[in-house]
Amino acid sequence: MVCVFLATPFLLQSSTFNFVAYAFSVIIVTLWVVQSFKYGIAITLETPLSILWIGLAFFVFVGVVVSVDRDLAIPDALIFLLGFAWWRLLIRFSREFKSEIPGILTFITFGLAITILGSLNVEIPNKIPFLQNITSGWNVNQVIAQGGSINANSIAATLLLYHAFLISLLLTGVLTSKFQRVAISILVLTGYFVMLFTQSRGGWIASAAQLILMILLVALLKTGVGKGDGTKDKARFIPIATFAIAIVVLVGMSLIVVTNDWGIFEDLQSSGVLGSFSSLEFRNEVWRWAIVAIQDFPITGTGFNSFRRVAHRLYPIAIPSAYDIGHAHNQFLQVTVDTGIVGVMLYSAMLINSVWMSIRLQLGNKLQSAIGTGAIATLLGFFIWGLSDALALGAKPMLLYWMLLGLVTGAFEATEKSKSRPEVK
Repeated sequence: MVCVFLATPFLLQSSTFNFVAYAFSVIIVTLWVVQSFKYGIAITLETPLSILWIGLAFFVFVGVVVSVDRDLAIPDALIFLLGFAWWRLLIRFSREFKSEIPGILTFITFGLAITILGSLNVEIPNKIPFLQNITSGWNVNQVIAQGGSINANSIAATLLLYHAFLISLLLTGVLTSKFQRVAISILVLTGYFVMLFTQSRGGWIASAAQLILMILLVALLKTGVGKGDGTKDKARFIPIATFAIAIVVLVGMSLIVVTNDWGIFEDLQSSGVLGSFSSLEFRNEVWRWAIVAIQDFPITGTGFNSFRRVAHRLYPIAIPSAYDIGHAHNQFLQVTVDTGIVGVMLYSAMLINSVWMSIRLQLGNKLQSAIGTGAIATLLGFFIWGLSDALALGAKPMLLYWMLLGLVTGAFEATEKSKSRPEVK
């Protein structure tokens, strides 16, 4: 447990702290192997995701081996390993503390930290005129970003990976004090504000889908709704007001997308890099050559986190080589070019299993149900966002994805164990 906490800052900056990061990665793997021999392989493989994790890790390793761009592959592989470590640690939290609360607090803390640190070094895009007029007065390059290198879409993805979880805690009635409700409400509204200024149209749509699904799930399950006395009804005013404001913001976002060409076909000519390409044309070009690359390297992929260079190196992609395409701009295509066809099948199986576990969590207590509701909405939102954008498996925000799966797995174990206990009469 202590090792994972200590390793986290070094593995997240593995390109800077090479030796220390490598040392921690060896320690983490060694401890896991020793534990497997000590307690038996059955203990190691007892969760629904364990075998899938091992299979996906194998293909990540293969991707690193076949990559000629080790400077890109190895740092991301170490963050992927860190994600595996945190997945196991959050399961351990649930087992040892007999509660999901420590895992929830850790997950939210990491989400806020990644959002804040990313926002301090973000490239604020100029996609939407009325927002451009606002941000132009911030003097971003000198005050916030200092030539920031983080894409705003990554900030949107980070929010999608934990924002719905905050909403679930608010809607399902698990927060017991007014202070908790006010604090989470502030975080929710701040999250929508940040999402607005990322100008990520995919993020806006996914965020709206998360909120709609959350409301539907809570209404169907009747979790914390329509119960209690007048005092509790007054206490629910805070989340009601929060979601009234949130719906107004999301409707405004949707109107912007629907009524303006910026939503799908914003002109990238102003970047001086892509000529007259539109956003959709750019993505179509990247998708086309990603599919060709998968056909050429179906088993291993093009190398872990290497497609951004392989696309220029091997194919006549109609994008200047000076422009870093970043990734395949589709989550499933990105996983496939990183780990091959079997790798994306394992990734998809993890997603399906996680949704199944989240659904089963509705049979648990109120907190476990809130975890399940938030996880379902999170996975849906990330799936929608991932149709037109992507995070590499070893990207820093993906750490939240693996932590969420750990939180779900730990809560699922607790739910199944409580159901298997005989009733005391």
